[in-house]
Amino acid sequence: MPQNAFYKPWDNYEKIFKKWNKRVKKIRTQIKMQIKGMPLKDKVFYLILYPIHKLIKRLYRKSFPDFSGSPSNLPIEELIHLIDRSLTSNEKCTGCRVCVKICPVKNIEIMEKKPVWQNGCENCLACYNFCPNKAIETGIVAKGYYYRHLDIKMKDIMQQSTY
Repeated sequence: MPQNAFYKPWDNYEKIFKKWNKRVKKIRTQIKMQIKGMPLKDKVFYLILYPIHKLIKRLYRKSFPDFSGSPSNLPIEELIHLIDRSLTSNEKCTGCRVCVKICPVKNIEIMEKKPVWQNGCENCLACYNFCPNKAIETGIVAKGYYYRHLDIKMKDIMQQSTY
């Protein structure tokens, strides 16, 4: 899927969606047939990307404590959920509750007519990208960049709630 936190001018969304649709069909078939493991092609790809992934993970690992204001010795899995500490609302916020309704993990509460994140964020950025007033700010998204898949509507995400 396209990145929803920063714009990459070389991304061809139409091409990405076509690949994604093929991949979903393949995964669906594998699930139905109860196939386990990765095909050889995927294993080769994984082996090539593994060192790059390690490097990128190390770089993210260093930045997460800064975003979350948390100690750097916490496990990365915990730091990921705490990154929502970097999410704030600005003066454009009307308390409309769209962020609360769209959060698939029910991580946002409204307090004093403003959203407050509860440190269980999955970093899907639905709250940021669907805010009708563009009132949510965060350091993890390129300033002024918003991405919403044209075929995905707010109700689609709201139906995906995990709770």
